[in-house]
Amino acid sequence: MSTRELPERPHLDHLKQQAKSLLRDAKAGDKEARRRIAVYHVRTLSTFKLAGAQHAIACEYGFESWPKLKFHVELSNKNFQDKVIAFS
Repeated sequence: MSTRELPERPHLDHLKQQAKSLLRDAKAGDKEARRRIAVYHVRTLSTFKLAGAQHAIACEYGFESWPKLKFHVELSNKNFQDKVIAFS
């Protein structure tokens, strides 16, 4: 499975929309959307939830979880001083 690359300055809102779109497609019966979620989040096969779609999006970008992707995105959009404060 290939990993997608995040843009240089990723936006969390865009990633949230990707997850919502994936979920919407899966619920509508799109086989590819269902496969993308199932590959990473088997628990949601019968009930397709947003958490499963978010997990799938995070994994497609090479992260273990949505919170780890979110942390990376939030950190990547901070300036140097804010990064120093975040790790203090």
